[in-house]
Amino acid sequence: MASIINSVKKIPILYCRLLNPVLHSKFIPHLKCDISKTSALFIHQGCNLRQDHQTKEDDNRAKKYAELLQNSTNRESLIIQDNLFEDAYKKQPNKESFEHAINTFEGRDKRRRGHVQFMYTALKWMKIFGLEKDISVYNRLLHVFPKGEFIPENFIQTMFNHFPEEQACAIKILQQMEDNGLMPNEETKGVLLAVFGSKAHPMRKLQRMKYWFLKFRNINPFPVPKDLSDDPVVLAEIGLKRISEYDAKLDVFRYTNGAGHETFIAQVQSPEQKELLAEHPKYAPVYVEGSYNLWLRNKKLTYFVLRADNVSIAHDVDAEMKDEESTPVNPFPKEGPVFAICMAGDDSQESLRTWLTYLQEDNPNLGNLPVVFNIYQPPDREVTLHGSS
Repeated sequence: MASIINSVKKIPILYCRLLNPVLHSKFIPHLKCDISKTSALFIHQGCNLRQDHQTKEDDNRAKKYAELLQNSTNRESLIIQDNLFEDAYKKQPNKESFEHAINTFEGRDKRRRGHVQFMYTALKWMKIFGLEKDISVYNRLLHVFPKGEFIPENFIQTMFNHFPEEQACAIKILQQMEDNGLMPNEETKGVLLAVFGSKAHPMRKLQRMKYWFLKFRNINPFPVPKDLSDDPVVLAEIGLKRISEYDAKLDVFRYTNGAGHETFIAQVQSPEQKELLAEHPKYAPVYVEGSYNLWLRNKKLTYFVLRADNVSIAHDVDAEMKDEESTPVNPFPKEGPVFAICMAGDDSQESLRTWLTYLQEDNPNLGNLPVVFNIYQPPDREVTLHGSS
């Protein structure tokens, strides 16, 4: 009986009536005092729950307002920082004006609030100023970090990524240096040690860069010149030599197009390619295809190829089709031979026709072959090609 009463003490009178009227009539006299205390406790707990819920709602509103205020502050800070570099660019887009913008930011606030956003903005404007390959500018930007503020004091801070936003910003600067082929020097190492210490992620990034840069510096047997010329003829010569055979002959000739502008055509062809073109059957067409892209560091070149289908594969297919017991034919035959490659000053069909006319001087058989132009022009070019010959 005592266990039943203790279990029923937790149930209000209304629920006792609904669950079992007999149970209510027998045990309700013993529960009057306990039920009244329990009801008061329920009411008190309900009030506390409502108060806690209201407090949580107020806290959420305060957090949202703080985030909104922080976002608006960040936007205003970014606008101010953009204005610094924009004004410097309008005055004179050079290294001195860029560093003057950095000095102006440092002079506005000794605590350098918003320095992370400022450095991200500086990285964006660095390319506009043309300073993305100047390591002294990167070192000057790293000096914006306050010295000694972000060094971890124990191994726990080191393990849990002490000041993660600042470390991520420094890694971003080092990554942009790596993308532009710049290896950190001793000044870069000294600044990072003074700002983050020897165990931080930016120092590990710097150590990896110095290790792998030395490993891969001379690994390419066909290195691209570090300082590329802006002359399109020189770039065409470098590009064609990289995609052609060792014994290929490079020819460059200039001419005046139909619009009266002087342009050029550069082409390469090896002795083996000349023999293949001389032996090509007259019934099989040749194709002028392109344009294909070739990158020399940050400069994009386009080239065209003169090629044909694999005629020997076609004969093999006919022979295999006659033999009923032969194995199934490969639906993806091998690519045909490439007879020549060219780069033109303007990727017009007039230039390509001029190239074929010039090519016939050393390849007479080309005049007996049907030529089909399969020309693709990127959407950003306004060049219209018509028909085929």
